[in-house]
Amino acid sequence: MSLVDTHFPYPVLGCDDDILPLPEPISPKDVVQDERNRYCFEFTMGHSNQTIADLVKSDMADYVCEVVCKNTRYRRCFTSKRLTMDLRIPRSHVSGLVSFTCTATVKKPIKRYANPQFHPDYAGHTFDMEPGDIIAVLGEFTYSADLQYDRLKAEGTFMQVIDTEADHPSTDPSEDRIMIRLPKELYRLYTDRQCRPHASVLHASIVFNALVFALGQFESFENKSWARAIDYRIRHENDLAEFRDVCPADWDVERLAHLLLGSPYARMFRAITNPDKF
Repeated sequence: MSLVDTHFPYPVLGCDDDILPLPEPISPKDVVQDERNRYCFEFTMGHSNQTIADLVKSDMADYVCEVVCKNTRYRRCFTSKRLTMDLRIPRSHVSGLVSFTCTATVKKPIKRYANPQFHPDYAGHTFDMEPGDIIAVLGEFTYSADLQYDRLKAEGTFMQVIDTEADHPSTDPSEDRIMIRLPKELYRLYTDRQCRPHASVLHASIVFNALVFALGQFESFENKSWARAIDYRIRHENDLAEFRDVCPADWDVERLAHLLLGSPYARMFRAITNPDKF
């Protein structure tokens, strides 16, 4: 479920400027797994509208987080009286992209609902609210349950080399991994044991070029697992912080690929000039 660009038939906090002040963005903590093999999602919703806070406190409304996983058909609404939530979801219940939508939702009928921080267009108006009506959209975020974040620095988590019947190599970013396709003879050489000591050279050539190509089309494939893995790294690694607030279309893709692969050119030249160490 996505509430982006959704408009409700009454003033809702978080939808444009119907009610102010606007909620703060949600920043979930890093996801961990507990001893019962469950994903642990801890996050805080941020708003400072006293009228809505009072409705929750008086049990007329709840803070709600709706969790949806399309791959497994998992859907559940978690409720809370606090802005901080700690959700535990079994790993077996979700796979792929999991969406979280946070709201303040009416629990009991409210007659003549009004809010002192309504937009002036609603001045003097009141609204009869029914259970299930939304009075605040507090934010949303997603989690990729199929990503093993402790291994994201290994190129094999977002890239794969395979063979092809074609007579030329190609790169395909339309799969969940960036697929590098090599003609059968080249693929045979690539998998030969004699190539293993030259991994740094391969990084600086085949892998680097394929990653630059894929990053140049990032916006077209941002829902693929490889793109979500890279997005996660950008949001969590200090060395990649310069890319966080930049539109993918404006990325310096060669620099980003260089950082993602850990300076492949430098490793290649070190391997060539000091072969005994690699």
